[in-house]
Amino acid sequence: MIEQEKAHMDRVRNLSLHMEGQYRRVIEQHRVIIEAIRSGNQQAVISAMAVHLRGVYKVLDRLPIDHPEFFI
Repeated sequence: MIEQEKAHMDRVRNLSLHMEGQYRRVIEQHRVIIEAIRSGNQQAVISAMAVHLRGVYKVLDRLPIDHPEFFI
């Protein structure tokens, strides 16, 4: 079951990287997350992760519009 769901997330991840500016946004979000972890500041980690996860929801909202053939 996990592998089946991971396949869906991999598809979403791959499709999202073709969205304008998405690759740069994700790299920057990950950089901020790593810096927050390194700093030991729990609130900064929570905040960075919240930004990243909100971005995932935006992608999930947009992809079916851009690629309906994958979301039947």
